[in-house]
Amino acid sequence: MVVMAIGVVGKIGAVFVSIPDPIVGGVFMVMFGMIAAVGISNLQFADMNSSRNLFIVGFSIVFGLALPHYMENHPNAIETGTRLIMVLLYQLASQRYLLWTMVMNDKSMYTLNSVLDLSS
Repeated sequence: MVVMAIGVVGKIGAVFVSIPDPIVGGVFMVMFGMIAAVGISNLQFADMNSSRNLFIVGFSIVFGLALPHYMENHPNAIETGTRLIMVLLYQLASQRYLLWTMVMNDKSMYTLNSVLDLSS
């Protein structure tokens, strides 16, 4: 909501537009680096000796890297017949961080042993 209000007010929006691209790139690198570090630090609470947990982590990393790369090389891979749905699915499949979040959310590692306990 605040971002929308800033975009409507021309002078405030002009201040953000005037920020040089290398500065914005540096801020994004730090921001996404911190997000990745927090995500990796959450793995300390998971049992990484469990093959199920290793599968979830490995699958989310590979899927999050491979699908956006595939979508960049094959832009017409999704053909639904409806342009709106096709564009929506293409955009969802092209976002790396969104895919990682969808495949491995915060609660999946904590509740995996209790929900999918196949040993009993």
